[in-house]
Amino acid sequence: KNIDLNLCMKLTSVNINCEILEKLELGFCTKLENLRLDSGLKSLDLSMLPLKDLFLRGLALSELNLSGCTGLKNDSIYMICPNLRTIDISGSNLGSTFEKEYLQRCKKINVLKGGSAHDWMP
Repeated sequence: KNIDLNLCMKLTSVNINCEILEKLELGFCTKLENLRLDSGLKSLDLSMLPLKDLFLRGLALSELNLSGCTGLKNDSIYMICPNLRTIDISGSNLGSTFEKEYLQRCKKINVLKGGSAHDWMP
């Protein structure tokens, strides 16, 4: 249920398909550029990771932290997270296109930190 990849400094890509996953630790994975995750996680902190490509499918995911992920671009993210409520994109290069797309698609988002609306709440 738990995967700890903290300090895996040579790790460049992760592909996990595990619906029973409860905790994923990726701190200080300084070369991690690609993450493909299909899981039952409720919260995911990817802050400060050098990600360039991100695929997330998380039906239970309600909190996502992408702060400081400067390598991510609007067209390098694909997310299916219908229960996402809180997302932090502060310090990232994700802009208004990302916000519009995911605010329209993820109807349950009620907190957007770091977007153009700065800490937006409906």
